[in-house]
Amino acid sequence: MLLSGGVDTSTAIIAHCLRYLSAHPEAAAELRGNESLLPGAVEEMLRYFSPGTGVARTAVHDTVIGDVEVKAGERILVALGAANSDPHEFGHPDELDIHRDARRHLAFGAGLHRCLGSFLAPREVAILLSETLRRLPDLRVDESGVRPYEVIPLVSGFRAMPATFTPGRKLGLISTDGLPPTRSERDLLRSAELASAEADPDTAGTASAIT
Repeated sequence: MLLSGGVDTSTAIIAHCLRYLSAHPEAAAELRGNESLLPGAVEEMLRYFSPGTGVARTAVHDTVIGDVEVKAGERILVALGAANSDPHEFGHPDELDIHRDARRHLAFGAGLHRCLGSFLAPREVAILLSETLRRLPDLRVDESGVRPYEVIPLVSGFRAMPATFTPGRKLGLISTDGLPPTRSERDLLRSAELASAEADPDTAGTASAIT
């Protein structure tokens, strides 16, 4: 469930977030300058964009919702996006406010069947946005190439969202100023280090540290 259940919805909310920040560089700059705002901003984006559009439920007994009578056995589509735009819960719901406390949103559903990844997904998105804002500060979405799904049964996402950015310096164990070394180059490097370690035991620790 955790590995596959949230792939499409996570992809959708990430795309929505990046598109919004591309179109609102002032918000991107504020989040870049104050990353403590990121968790709350992610919750607000989940409320505003609601990647999962709704869930279906079956009434177990006769009831009334608003002014509508619902009979036992009838199926109901619970529109999560509509609930997250309820003006009684969120003032000016049609505005995205990265300073809003939106933790009451229903993007992950509620109750017994609340999404299993409801605590994992916001953290993942916050980490991704933090890294993107820091390492790709000039990322811009090409709006002319954005293509939403033609049909949106349960996930509000995109078929395509091209973007441009200036590549930054690569980071990590094998980072270089240019392209990272290929697998064969790493193997050759490791072989050379191992041979050197055999010849000089004092350097043995160096070889073991190479990935």
